[in-house]
Amino acid sequence: MLPHNWLILAIGGLIYGVSAGFLGIGGGSLIVPLLVALGYSPVQAIATSSLSIFIPAIFGTIQNWRMGFFMLKPIVLLGFTAIITAQIGADFADKIASDLLLAAFGVLLLTNIYLVDLPKRLNQQQKHPETEEIIASNITNPIVARIITGSAAGVLAGLFGVGSGIIMVP
Repeated sequence: MLPHNWLILAIGGLIYGVSAGFLGIGGGSLIVPLLVALGYSPVQAIATSSLSIFIPAIFGTIQNWRMGFFMLKPIVLLGFTAIITAQIGADFADKIASDLLLAAFGVLLLTNIYLVDLPKRLNQQQKHPETEEIIASNITNPIVARIITGSAAGVLAGLFGVGSGIIMVP
């Protein structure tokens, strides 16, 4: 590795750490593109990102627990299914061509932009009385929703090296 790559990785790590703590995102959306730009294969970048997510997640969890935001039931439902399904995503990532994997990753990031804005649009719809009944009728079982969300996050973590922030936060 070239010496200037170490500096780029260190700066990227700092930006990742701040964004992970502030927004709950960063691993896949910052680390994977950075590593690919530095010449790593997409699968290497995804594997590296997956491991690099672990360390800030532990410290973020400790800080959230200290602040009283730690909720065990959603964590168990989301986390357990994510752990199981992450291996499925990793197996798929190993079988997909690099160009296709990168294109799918780009689509995921664009989709995430839409998902981040979705709650704002839903809140605007709730202000209209005629849509309140429709929204109320669309509420699903929270346990099933958490299992599906955790499973999706696990597959995407294994496939793209993203953390829970790209799925669970929105």
